[in-house]
Amino acid sequence: MQQRGRVQVIFVVVLTVLFIAVSTWIGYVLFRQVRDVVASSVFFPSLTDNIENGGSGPIPQTFWEPWQGTDRVNILVLGVDERESEEGPWRTDTILILTVDPLTLSAGMLSVPRDLWVPIPGYDQGR
Repeated sequence: MQQRGRVQVIFVVVLTVLFIAVSTWIGYVLFRQVRDVVASSVFFPSLTDNIENGGSGPIPQTFWEPWQGTDRVNILVLGVDERESEEGPWRTDTILILTVDPLTLSAGMLSVPRDLWVPIPGYDQGR
């Protein structure tokens, strides 16, 4: 009976190691694919565009001031509700506003429901 317990433990350990290895490999492959898509996107400037033209980075200094480490940082997080069975544009299923204040070492988060009904003057209620 003790032999059977050892075999089960070895089996579980081997499966766990295999799971971690496969998960790591899949994560790395997905990371590289996302990185390549973002790098080739027209929405994000090339990291070398402005540097080659004598600038200090991808975004001109007149548009983007360097962060001094003391200003509040706000981040908008949007999730996508993509369904292959439906046609039409994708919807945002998650809307979060994150804020971090490095001076007070505080952070906050506001979650806005996707189906938020609000009164619209002259139109009763709407989304």
